[in-house]
Amino acid sequence: MLRDLQAKAEIAKEVERLLRVADVNGALPTPIEDLIAAAELHQPKQSLLSESAIGQAPAHLRAAMAKLRRKVDALLDRRALEIHISPEIQLEGQRRFKQAHEISHHILPWQEELAYADDSSTLSWQTRQQFEQEANQAGAELLFQRKLFRSMASDYEIGFGAITELARLFGASYHATFRRYVETHRRPMVGLVLEASPCQLEPLAHRRREALHSRAWSKRYGPSGAWPRVLASPPYNFVEGIRRVDGLVPPRCNLSHPDLDDEINELSVELFSNSYRVFALIWAPKRERLKRKRLVVVGEPSET
Repeated sequence: MLRDLQAKAEIAKEVERLLRVADVNGALPTPIEDLIAAAELHQPKQSLLSESAIGQAPAHLRAAMAKLRRKVDALLDRRALEIHISPEIQLEGQRRFKQAHEISHHILPWQEELAYADDSSTLSWQTRQQFEQEANQAGAELLFQRKLFRSMASDYEIGFGAITELARLFGASYHATFRRYVETHRRPMVGLVLEASPCQLEPLAHRRREALHSRAWSKRYGPSGAWPRVLASPPYNFVEGIRRVDGLVPPRCNLSHPDLDDEINELSVELFSNSYRVFALIWAPKRERLKRKRLVVVGEPSET
């Protein structure tokens, strides 16, 4: 989340500058090619990560390039000012986020300065992790156009119908849109990303991969990192509903959960799967008036 990063103000400033230079101005889906051009980058038709590029490389480089291709989905060539995306990333939402991520490495000035003086062997592990987190967040800020996503999300009734439509509108993956939806929502909300297959059957349990929350959730219920790594039924009876996830109508159920005052609240839960992961959207229900209601439509972006 942007608010958790030390460089949040600088990231916001650079993202807003690029959105302004690219004259994005609320255009949907977010015009990623315009952002690449505004950052004075370009993306060659043939990626260095493609099989054909590796085949044309000198023999003494082919093995190293092939090894790199297996490990790297995208890269930024700072000297050539080029973005390279692996052709193996076929899903458009994934490709667009990778592009935004590499743009972000380029536009954050402190990353550019260090990158020319150091490489992956000399930069500390902590610095590399910090750079990746910053580029991930800046990429999301670009793709979802800062506050525009939150403003549009507030017009919809809470649920995966809203998430799938917003993913389509912004040209993003379900997974990235789910993260953005939960983290920026005005209501108390937590999002869990679970393994699609159970890790045990008696009692039924699924392993948690991610936990996200809105600011309103942390104030009322505490940080989402406190959720256990393995969610078993009971007490997390909503995992039983994973058996009913079919991609058509996300099953809804309830969860009794204590707030920070140890008062038990009845929360709403909705489940969805993109075939790779199961997503659990959990929120404190409140009557919603004049909200757009959307159903999940099969065939929209289904990438992680």
